[in-house]
Amino acid sequence: MCRVSATPEHAWPLSSGTIASGPVSAPPLPDNLTSYDFLKSFALITMVADHVGVYLFPDDVGWRIVGRMSLPVWLFLIGYARTREIGVPLIGSAILLLISNVVFGEHVLPLNILFTIALARLAIDNIMQRAAEGRASMVVEFALLTVGMVPTLMLFDYGTHALLFAMLGYLVRHRERIGFSARQVAYFAGAASLVHGATQAYLFAAGPVTALTMVAAVSLSVALTLLFRPAELPTLTRRLPFLAAGVLKLMGRHALVLYVVHLLVLKALAAWLVWDRVDWFRWRWFLFD
Repeated sequence: MCRVSATPEHAWPLSSGTIASGPVSAPPLPDNLTSYDFLKSFALITMVADHVGVYLFPDDVGWRIVGRMSLPVWLFLIGYARTREIGVPLIGSAILLLISNVVFGEHVLPLNILFTIALARLAIDNIMQRAAEGRASMVVEFALLTVGMVPTLMLFDYGTHALLFAMLGYLVRHRERIGFSARQVAYFAGAASLVHGATQAYLFAAGPVTALTMVAAVSLSVALTLLFRPAELPTLTRRLPFLAAGVLKLMGRHALVLYVVHLLVLKALAAWLVWDRVDWFRWRWFLFD
């Protein structure tokens, strides 16, 4: 049994803030597991797999394929959330990871995904205000974000096309209010999946099989977001072992901390075990140099 609820608005990484209609206070998180906990745990696990591949197994593309499933969920939750806060923890974490890139001799640009998250929170309401004017407006916004990824991939992780999934989250939550059918939202989701999957396949110089696998992985992840609804899960909470429920809550409710910690740990492990030598502080401007 599950109980649908509007209270567990713990969208990553923070849960309070403001939206266009005014301030929203963060409700207390429920003791029970929620659908947010499960969706965010899925996103966190696939994200960690991606970074394990980046730092410890750079020649094994399988880790990176799994990692393609993470971005759509995080950005979906940004658009789905009622809140738009960009607080000190988010910005501080983004800057800390940027500094870690400098220390470990990595790149500065594109800026890490936390900057993309902040941009999505700043921009999504304005984007959707224009897009909701009609079908043609939605197509125009989709096209602008897709084309805009070409220059912006050099500036921040995933470029503007990442915001397509924030648009999807907004659409899923507000579909009836803005007059879109479930089929139209599904078409939008399919198009966003194809853009993201094809872009990643191109950047990885993937062969046909790997490219199709990437698109399929992204599509599966997006399908999970389309099925998402806020819900408390008291029966499941009682039936799961205490430790399992605790781990799911940890991943679902402390994703920002886990994101920062796991990246710093993986960088340190790579410097010790994988990299021939670390060019301490010999950072470069661009990843694609």
